[in-house]
Amino acid sequence: MIGKTPLSKSTAVIFLILTLFSACSASDSRQVKSSAEAESKSLIKNTQFENNKRTFAIVFPLLHPFFAETNRGAKEMADNIGVNLILVGPHHYSVEEQIQMMEQLIEKSVDGIGIGPFDPVALNPVIDKAVDSGINVICFDTDAPESRRLSFISTDNFKQGMHLGEITAKFLNGKGKIIISQGVPTQLNLNQRLEGVRTHLDGYPGIEILAVKSGYGNHDQTIASIEDMIDEHPDFDALIGLDAQAGPSAVVVWKARGLSQHLIVSEDMPETIKGIRDNVVTATITQEQYRWGKLIVERLDEASKGINLKTTETTDTRLIVNENVNSYYPDNY
Repeated sequence: MIGKTPLSKSTAVIFLILTLFSACSASDSRQVKSSAEAESKSLIKNTQFENNKRTFAIVFPLLHPFFAETNRGAKEMADNIGVNLILVGPHHYSVEEQIQMMEQLIEKSVDGIGIGPFDPVALNPVIDKAVDSGINVICFDTDAPESRRLSFISTDNFKQGMHLGEITAKFLNGKGKIIISQGVPTQLNLNQRLEGVRTHLDGYPGIEILAVKSGYGNHDQTIASIEDMIDEHPDFDALIGLDAQAGPSAVVVWKARGLSQHLIVSEDMPETIKGIRDNVVTATITQEQYRWGKLIVERLDEASKGINLKTTETTDTRLIVNENVNSYYPDNY
């Protein structure tokens, strides 16, 4: 998934963190988490760049393998236009760390920041502080619409939720009981997806949502929350996963318990795609996170040149099922 383009020191460090985190077991990830977070913070403070180049930064909602393609797209575009690039983010749910990273980037006087805010209410002040400091700010994946950010790049998350509801209703033939794995409950994009699911399923009186629980983007927590819902509602007919972690965690639960209920999730994590091939996952809706990375850097470049940006820039989604998975993902994905 990660390209072979030569990396600057800063980009290489963050790519290494992402790779380690995706490859570690749950216990291993706990052992490396603290040192990796410290590395991300010191990276901002200590990285030195060519003075004649502008510097852009991306603050991910989470250092999760889902964003590896965003990382790759951003690095390619930064190389193309000739800017320095800092790539950082917390390893677990931590609004405080995102705020600290933003403060450090403001202190470093970077030229532009792309951020996926964990909690828009909490991040609004520091986003506005960056803007007041003359730094262009763009949100991606999840928005802070009440801030003074210039633009938002993402999927239409409400429509994605509607699509998840539509697919679920189709596979259940309009009747059944559903549990939902949400992810981080403060993220606007996931709340918009949940709203979209509820809105679509309101048209199906025979479908009932039994429970919604959050795993905070963490593998172990997501497994635990899914298992709790299953134990509380063993008569469920389908699980809808709203975030990237729901698919991989649910696959573990489905295989361990020998479940056959429908599993309808989001994103193209390798475990999810394999789950579709193995007929464990019924369907997933994928996004264009590689394109996000390219657009973030391209739009920050345009903003630094005084070009007005669209307030919202929407990218596409794709439905992946067993019948079309091989058309989009190689066997070794």
